[in-house]
Amino acid sequence: MSFSRFWCLALSLLILSAQVVDFSSAAQAETAAHNPAETPKKTLSPGHDENAEGNRLYREKKFPEAIALFKQALEKGNPFAAESLGYIYRTGMGNHGKRDKRQALEWYQKGAELGSKSSMSWLGHAYIGWSEIPKDPEKAEYWYVKSAEAGNHQAYYDAAQIFAQGKGVPKDPAKAFAYYEKGAQAGHGPSLHSLGTYYREGKTVEKNIPKALEYYEKAVEAKDASAYVSLGKLYYHGADVPVDYAKAKEYFTKGSQNAYVLPRYYLGEMYMEGLGVEKDLPRAFGCFKGAAESQNVDAMFQVAEMYAKGIGTAKNYDEAYRWYNNAANKGHVMAKRVVATLPKPAPKQTFSATAGASGTPKSPQQAFIEHIHQNGPNPADLGTFMYDVEVYCRYGGPRCQQYRVELNRFKNRRNANSAVSGSGYSPQKSGWGGFTYTQQTTDRYNQTIRQGDQKRKMDQFKRDLNSSINRRY
Repeated sequence: MSFSRFWCLALSLLILSAQVVDFSSAAQAETAAHNPAETPKKTLSPGHDENAEGNRLYREKKFPEAIALFKQALEKGNPFAAESLGYIYRTGMGNHGKRDKRQALEWYQKGAELGSKSSMSWLGHAYIGWSEIPKDPEKAEYWYVKSAEAGNHQAYYDAAQIFAQGKGVPKDPAKAFAYYEKGAQAGHGPSLHSLGTYYREGKTVEKNIPKALEYYEKAVEAKDASAYVSLGKLYYHGADVPVDYAKAKEYFTKGSQNAYVLPRYYLGEMYMEGLGVEKDLPRAFGCFKGAAESQNVDAMFQVAEMYAKGIGTAKNYDEAYRWYNNAANKGHVMAKRVVATLPKPAPKQTFSATAGASGTPKSPQQAFIEHIHQNGPNPADLGTFMYDVEVYCRYGGPRCQQYRVELNRFKNRRNANSAVSGSGYSPQKSGWGGFTYTQQTTDRYNQTIRQGDQKRKMDQFKRDLNSSINRRY
């Protein structure tokens, strides 16, 4: 493996092994929530001794004893004990795997009354997002604001999301902006990024690109990964600012190092096209592959095309088909077309031309390979010749590379409008050596070769696919 490809793949493995960062409000609150397996920072609260012992027993997986001590600590007014009980009943971790969010809500309510900002935040989540609890946007907003005023700046962002997304209320960009602004004043990264987007798009406020860049830069300083992407895309596409590939690469690279998937796709495009960097197809493939393995659908399709064409990596039809199929399953339109048109790859097997000589019945794959050995791919037209070669290679034919070379020569002769001649079978023949097509080939091959409309469809697809790839590369 080349160093350039290793660079992007190594980065991808590092990111996949790291904790996935989800900047949604619920995920960040999850991180902020108290886990009873972690000793609280405050050690002088009422009921501290019972709470500390409960944490120790929880870590030892003595859950009934831990729960009993948490309840004792709560009776003495310990807010961390309420957080711990809410966590146990919300997740089921320590309650025999049984989640009871209604019970969790009661514990968080008690924690909020004792001043727990985490419990307040979870009350906000419960009233806006828990299916077990009737939605109440007013209560959610109230508890988010209380949590934020107690020092949990993420809660300002959560409150803003209620009105930005219209969670149980009509969308209100102005009110969302006000909460984002409060979060930004406290240095909260996602709030700073949201303000930058408001100024860039002219939402609620007048469009102001310098102001947007200022907030994006502040969000980057606060380690907000989405800000790296926004800045990178601005300079990459030249949207509202002059194109600057050097800055785009800088932000995409930093975003990749901060466990974000999309920058790896853009880095792949930059190395593919040589935009601001030296063109490096193996490195581009490595970046696309890393993004694809992190479930980026556009990267999946790009990897499939590169495998199909042998760009930045060796040609590999099976891998190409696998990635086309993965992208199609995620809704990629072009990938769906590919999967619907191409036959599925056969399991990898190796056959010899003498297989079946002992009297054992030949498989359709064996018979097809023998037929190609005897007659060569059908030169009737380019589509048929190409299809014969592709099916032969998928069936594990030992002369695959030889026939691919012949296919390239066939294309060159065709492009030069040379007369193509040679021996071969006719598509109208009923079979080979007394066997019918159905006995010798897959149903897909039978349909494509014998039915003109199916063959034309395959030819058109091949032309479209090659045209699409050639335009990019």
